[in-house]
Amino acid sequence: MYLRLLFMGLICCHMVIAQKKVFSGELHKVIRVTSHVNNISSEDWMRFIVEGDSSITYHSRWGSKTIDKYYTNYIPANGDSNFLHNYHFDTLFSIKKGRANKGTSITIEHLPTTFLGYECNKIIISSTTYRTEKLFLDSSIYENGNSVCLKSKYTDSFYTEEYEVYKIEETNVSDSIFQLPNLPKRQFVWSSIYQSPMFKGGDKSWTQHLKSNLNAELGIKYITIAPSEKSAKVSVFLKFALDKTGTVANVIVTNPLDVHPMLAKEAIRVLMLQPHWLPATYLGQPIPYLLSQKIIFARNAD
Repeated sequence: MYLRLLFMGLICCHMVIAQKKVFSGELHKVIRVTSHVNNISSEDWMRFIVEGDSSITYHSRWGSKTIDKYYTNYIPANGDSNFLHNYHFDTLFSIKKGRANKGTSITIEHLPTTFLGYECNKIIISSTTYRTEKLFLDSSIYENGNSVCLKSKYTDSFYTEEYEVYKIEETNVSDSIFQLPNLPKRQFVWSSIYQSPMFKGGDKSWTQHLKSNLNAELGIKYITIAPSEKSAKVSVFLKFALDKTGTVANVIVTNPLDVHPMLAKEAIRVLMLQPHWLPATYLGQPIPYLLSQKIIFARNAD
């Protein structure tokens, strides 16, 4: 009997030692944005992202709540939606939690490290067009470690966005802090707060501009047709930035490994020579904006 009780005691002791705890407290963060485009300032990208230069995030078993210069963001631990209150609107926007884009090649690395005295997991996510580095609390210690981010750096061809916690206060956070405001709810879409840019003349003029300026003959030279096929197509996927005047400021190819360099070069040329767009706006003020475009080259068998 004594041995059985001793054995059970060892099991219980092990369970107490191994039991994870829930992080509860406040994270004070600083936020930085650096532009990689000559005609777009870091401040302009900050307005596009709609973030201030600092924030406070509360964490508990409930989830998290971030208070920024422009908004309060609620992220419940359970459920498939986040909630956003932009201070310029008497509306609570619901946002479906993000999922990885289909067809995007992503490599993920997990590296153990420490930050501000806390054990962390460093996660690096890289694709052909961007790289993200994040530091989360060690999930082997904290039950909600995967959602408590202490440091983040996102980089693409257009800008780098970083935030870093400079102060951690572990304390009990009351559930009342996470109570959603009593506001009308609706699904968030970009047009809720942004006015998207518009090509002068509309979509038909934009399509005609591409067709009339693209050197489609390059498809004959640089596309290979399989012996069993009568034709072939190659799609060049592009992402481009408009500055706050509506001028194309930078263009990148997001699938460079799938297309011939000369086809990629021609697609970039066509986008760069386009006339001005009517710029995007946020609350009536012009801002830079990112757009995507697909250009197709085709070739028929001789």
